[in-house]
Amino acid sequence: MRGGKFRFILRRLIKFYSNYWIVFCIFVPLGVFVFDRGLSIPYGESRFIIKPLLLDIFGLQHFSSYNTTWWFNRLIILLWITFPLFHKLITSHSESMLLLPISIIIFPSDVLAFILGIYLATYQHRINEIIDRFGQFSVMAVLSFILSVLCINRNTGVIECLAGVKADPYISLTIVILVPIVIKKIIKRAVFFPFLGEHSINIYLVHTFIYYYFFSDFIYSFKYPALIFLVLLILTLCISIALEELKKRTGYVNLVRKLLDCFSN
Repeated sequence: MRGGKFRFILRRLIKFYSNYWIVFCIFVPLGVFVFDRGLSIPYGESRFIIKPLLLDIFGLQHFSSYNTTWWFNRLIILLWITFPLFHKLITSHSESMLLLPISIIIFPSDVLAFILGIYLATYQHRINEIIDRFGQFSVMAVLSFILSVLCINRNTGVIECLAGVKADPYISLTIVILVPIVIKKIIKRAVFFPFLGEHSINIYLVHTFIYYYFFSDFIYSFKYPALIFLVLLILTLCISIALEELKKRTGYVNLVRKLLDCFSN
């Protein structure tokens, strides 16, 4: 069992780094040599660059990363490493009910949202029973209201503990619950979403380069938020498709697959 959990963590890390390092090796040099975002901008004076650069290569630089959105890398690595522990506690019924109130007290919001996500995935059948009991439209309405309140409060800060970036994990969690219900109710054959999911990690890794560091004037020239989002999604999706094609043509995909096979069950 322990070996299985260790292999699970290694496989997750291999998948992440195999995507992250490709993007890092392409987009950081582009930023430095083409778009004038030198390493000293995120890392400080040149004589201190080596340490933060190495930390960034391994996804551990947090908010001082070359791409500020990559602050999430350190968190996701930590969550993958701790996932087996949280999963064991949650699936052990005697302890699982104790974990949630303890988590609310001691864990930051992003880790708490992660734990709540494990709860939702583990007890999905119960969630479905609740949705069926109250009706999908009623649940969608409640979740939409919660999402609206969270988004408004994110900027207004009426509820301080759910203001700013502290609200983001709960906003994400609400969207994660809401979207499948909407898809199931409104869109019967949403084949685009699984396809989008295959490219989600690349979209996450590159989107800030496109809308902020490299082409901000172009992206925001579309003025309307929905149109800006659509253009950004299309561009990042095209970049992701190109990256995946590059991996296939260079044999990188096969190399990663062989490495993953070494740690398969």
